[in-house]
Amino acid sequence: MVFVTTRNAPVSQNDTDLVMKVISDRIAKEHEKFKPLTLHTLRHTFATRCIERGMNPKTVQVILGHSSVNITMNLYCHVTEDTLISEMSKFEADESEKGVNRRIGVKVV
Repeated sequence: MVFVTTRNAPVSQNDTDLVMKVISDRIAKEHEKFKPLTLHTLRHTFATRCIERGMNPKTVQVILGHSSVNITMNLYCHVTEDTLISEMSKFEADESEKGVNRRIGVKVV
């Protein structure tokens, strides 16, 4: 990921790391369990959100510059609690259409 100044010059890694630390520290003051942000964290979040919104995994791979879609899907994309609940709801809806009367709970561990 490359950030540029208003004059189109690249921003240094040190500068972006410092900005991310300042932001993380501000959030951590109000939320004690907050984990520090890094640009790499944002990269993982971007990949996860792209897949959640239905973007083709191969497209995400190319955007991130990975050599294989396996790297993108296995290392960068994460299943969120919301996704688990949503996907299990699909299963439950399918079961109820078949006349199965049961609720399946989802517990994220």
